[in-house]
Amino acid sequence: MRRYQSVRRIEAGSVALPEEALEALGVTDGGEVTVVVEDGEVRLCHASPGTYTDPEDGFVFGPGHEERLRQALADYESGRVVTLTSDRLRQLLGVADDSEDA
Repeated sequence: MRRYQSVRRIEAGSVALPEEALEALGVTDGGEVTVVVEDGEVRLCHASPGTYTDPEDGFVFGPGHEERLRQALADYESGRVVTLTSDRLRQLLGVADDSEDA
């Protein structure tokens, strides 16, 4: 159900939200929300502590994620990765190419 209610800007960077909206998001005092600004609209979404969901791809960034990304980049830069074509991957897995059957 969509409801609209006016809110007042309290101070720079802060907005008071109706208790009903906070309850709907499951946000308690000191809780976190994800703020999405797009096409002139602002959406608030529930956020688990320490996580961020990218609205473009829905990927959740959580505790330790940045370190895993740094490690993956270091692996790539040091050559500890293998690049495979789809044909080579099918060959390694012993899977037939279905596109040839059509």
